[in-house]
Amino acid sequence: TTLFRSRSGNERIQQGVIDLGCYESEYLESELPTYGDIIYVKVGGAGMKIGTSWADACDDISQAINIAGSNGATQVWVAQGLYTGDGVSGHNAFTLVDGVSLYGGFEGNEPNDYDLTLRDFTEHTTQLDGQQIQRVLYQPSAFTNMTYIDGFTIQNGSTQYYDGSGAYLRDNSYIRKRVVIGNAVTGSTGGGLNVDAGTNTAYIENCVIKNNTTNYSYGGGIDASGCVVITGCTIEGNSNGGARISSSSVMKNCIITNNNGGTGVELGSNSIIENCLVANNTGS
Repeated sequence: TTLFRSRSGNERIQQGVIDLGCYESEYLESELPTYGDIIYVKVGGAGMKIGTSWADACDDISQAINIAGSNGATQVWVAQGLYTGDGVSGHNAFTLVDGVSLYGGFEGNEPNDYDLTLRDFTEHTTQLDGQQIQRVLYQPSAFTNMTYIDGFTIQNGSTQYYDGSGAYLRDNSYIRKRVVIGNAVTGSTGGGLNVDAGTNTAYIENCVIKNNTTNYSYGGGIDASGCVVITGCTIEGNSNGGARISSSSVMKNCIITNNNGGTGVELGSNSIIENCLVANNTGS
């Protein structure tokens, strides 16, 4: 058996690989992080910054999303504070991964069985910021698993000739309990949100979408097409239209007010608007 040990007496087979050097460190299973279903993020991070707990929280949301996607975790919990991307003009600040949901509004000490309905979004605001040079959130493809973006303020996004400066989303996305504010798109639509769903539904629920802009004549706040359901949202103060919904999208129980430069709501083919207040919007 000495053939399988180094001169220092440690096993030559380390993590399934034979190391033929004279000396090997003693591999310990406990040295590798053990990830659960939640990856944690704080401003500045904490401890080892590997995301396994609040005490060892990551400092980067993109890193946390990638860790979750690689280790079977389905949630990223993000503590209060301001978060930005890599700062490179034209990039997406944060890119989503299929089945990895993002939750904001945490103080940063909640247990892993915490009731998410108890979050206080006013007291513990979690801001995702595009620094006026990046789209804030991007979904690269239609997802197979429902993916939630819940409890964030999405702000200062900017795109040129690409839809959705605050967020561009597709099938099986679910945005809720969030504020989308101060995003601007040039040469395209969906200043706040652009949601383009195909065969699987996307949802926008209980959001405030305000003060977003486009230089098109519609879709300053939202441009939604396909199987998109918009419920319980306030869409106000957007430039060049509040919302455009088309291709079987549905809007219910929403308030669309004080948008300017376009229609309050522009309806496309097979779209439905139900039990909504549309008031004080002004055209160009």
